[in-house]
Amino acid sequence: MAQDILEDNIVKYGRSLLDILLQDKEQATANSNIPTVIVKGKGNYVNATITNGTATFSIMPRDLNMEGISISDITEEYTYTGNAIEPVITIVDSIVSIKEEDYTVSYSNHINAGTATVTITGTGNYKGVIKKTFIIRKATFPMNVPQDICVSVENKTVSNVELPANWKWLDTDKDQVIELGKTLSVTAVYEGVDKDNYENLTVTI
Repeated sequence: MAQDILEDNIVKYGRSLLDILLQDKEQATANSNIPTVIVKGKGNYVNATITNGTATFSIMPRDLNMEGISISDITEEYTYTGNAIEPVITIVDSIVSIKEEDYTVSYSNHINAGTATVTITGTGNYKGVIKKTFIIRKATFPMNVPQDICVSVENKTVSNVELPANWKWLDTDKDQVIELGKTLSVTAVYEGVDKDNYENLTVTI
């Protein structure tokens, strides 16, 4: 009987059900009343159905967490720049060639200093979700740290000396008088909205 013949075969990943039919074609068609057989597939084959000698089956997507699929770790540490940081992710499948359309890569918390996350999601021939993390370190100083400031006695006090955007003179220094031949040591403080991304927020001039 066709059912007996098929039950003796285990459908394995990579083996076509049609091959099984062809192998035992003469025996499988000996009975004029060929039944409909439901074969429980194994691996990537499920719900295989054979109707009047025609086999249909579903090929399930491979899971990104399966053995043989490797996703590169992010070992490099990055430094805050004010822009989104998106490390390149490499995915290799030892069984088949994985294509760009088989997965998506998204990033979160990848601008400010702290722990950023990369999410790899299988699409098309792949399924599953894998997350990777990487570190964004604080920068030493803001990009526009005050330097080479031109000071004139016409400024009269430190508070009148112009600073780069988001910098202000320390309250205890801003009222110091500027006099010809007088050396001053004053401190500027950074107050930008991204100040938590820097190790140093003051500079003494």
